[in-house]
Amino acid sequence: MDEYRLSLLAEKLTIASTNRILALLRAVFNFCKREGWLTKSPFEMGDPLISKADEVKRNRTLSRDEEERLLLTLSDDGPRGHIRPLVVASLDTGCRKSELLSLRWGDIDIEGGVITLQATNVKTLKSRQVPKLVCKMNLVF
Repeated sequence: MDEYRLSLLAEKLTIASTNRILALLRAVFNFCKREGWLTKSPFEMGDPLISKADEVKRNRTLSRDEEERLLLTLSDDGPRGHIRPLVVASLDTGCRKSELLSLRWGDIDIEGGVITLQATNVKTLKSRQVPKLVCKMNLVF
């Protein structure tokens, strides 16, 4: 398995892409083990093959120019105009699409300027609040 990991990296795949492929393989081997087809998974032998710590964290923010071009592409009268409010809300709050689509009116405190994201609707399964300074979108429907 380590040779396979090294061959993936030699093919110029990123560490993150290599880790995703190995995670899929690990899941397949674990399934085979649960079904009794294997007694031991190759991932249980030797050093760990998947290292999330080696992955490069993404921290990308659109420039003003990129944001303006994106919003121009999503003009109200264009073919993608229907997603403009969602993109604006995402840009203004930093929320993921699924987080915005799962919001209920009870999650929004207009007077306090805070949006509460429920734990069941966020990737980390921990509720969080989008504070007044970040939440600058106009809630007009």
